Amino acid sequence: MTLSNEPPDHKPGVFERPGVIKAIVVALSIVCGLLILAEFFYVKHPHFGFDGWFAFYPAFGFGAYCLIVLGAKALRPLLWRGENYYHEADVDVSDIDPSESSSGSHRRD
Repeated sequence: MTLSNEPPDHKPGVFERPGVIKAIVVALSIVCGLLILAEFFYVKHPHFGFDGWFAFYPAFGFGAYCLIVLGAKALRPLLWRGENYYHEADVDVSDIDPSESSSGSHRRD
C-alpha cells in the first residue's frame, strides 16, 4: 500500500508485506484454536458458575475487545480535531526572535 506522501521507490517494511500479514493471522488463529482446545484438558475452578462455561474467557475477552473498539468509534467524533488544530494561527517568521527560542538548549557560547 503506497500513500501519496511516500516516494515511488518506497520499500515496504516487514509488517507491510501481504505474506507476512497472512502468516501472522494464520499463526494467531492456530494459537487461539489450540488454547480453546486446551479447555478440554484441565479442571476449571469457577468462582461464579458462569465462568466455568466452555470458552467463557475467550468469548468474554472478544466481547470486551469489541466494546472497546465500538466505544472508540463512538468517541471519535467528540474528540476529533482538525488537521491544522495546532497550526491554525499562522505565525509570521519575522515575528520570531531567535534569541528567545525555547528549543531546550540552555548552553551559552
